[in-house]
Amino acid sequence: MVRIMSLQEKAHELARLLLKGFEEEIRDTREQNKAILFSGGLDSAIVARVSKMVLGWEDTTLYTLGVEGSKDVRNAMEGLAFIDLPWKGIIVTEGDILKGANSLLSLVQDLDFLELSYELPLFLGAGIAEGEVVLTGQGADELFGGYARYREVEDPLPLMEKDRGRLLTRTLRNEKRIASSHEKVLVTPFLNDGIVKFAASLQKDELIGKDGTNKVLLREAARVLGLPELFCSRRKLDVQYGSGISRVLKGLRKKGELRIP
Repeated sequence: MVRIMSLQEKAHELARLLLKGFEEEIRDTREQNKAILFSGGLDSAIVARVSKMVLGWEDTTLYTLGVEGSKDVRNAMEGLAFIDLPWKGIIVTEGDILKGANSLLSLVQDLDFLELSYELPLFLGAGIAEGEVVLTGQGADELFGGYARYREVEDPLPLMEKDRGRLLTRTLRNEKRIASSHEKVLVTPFLNDGIVKFAASLQKDELIGKDGTNKVLLREAARVLGLPELFCSRRKLDVQYGSGISRVLKGLRKKGELRIP
């Protein structure tokens, strides 16, 4: 008879897999300087926490990118005391965003507007961050039920599986190309094979709570890893919105300065 694990047991197992998976993903880049793109949200806080547990202080710096007064910059500054790693805030202007958007569209010509809005923070961040390696929290939403649309359907699992397929093909291909254009190596620890396999075995109630809370199990694993409630309870906000970049891009498109459907 197969014993069914409780939510807390699964949270401890996920925490173990995160530590193991992150170490596997950064093994080949251990001797290189690393930048973590840090929004101050749950996913990037886990990347920062686990990376520090695995690497210690070894040449790892947090970078937060956003427009003046953006939610991401405020969230990051609020959480820095709990992460205890070097941090650099990057304030981008409308001019920076327009120049970056045009450069990114020249590099990856088939991006639509939504893709542009969430890939531009990576493009700008990778261009500014020092060091050879860029770590992101990419994949946590598709693996652990982060997006709002998953709460809007009775059974989100088929939709999540479809999103994971797109992520592991088109999105990851584009993001590796973006990092490479800045002579950086992209590391996405959540997409470790062991973590992906574990996430695919989860049921709806382990992803989305009855009260609508998303990433239920990942939040519990974050608590196991010692992250404070500040991060574990923080509401999901996509990077293009938290950084303020999507709003600026919409304004540029409306004025005719950015030509994209």
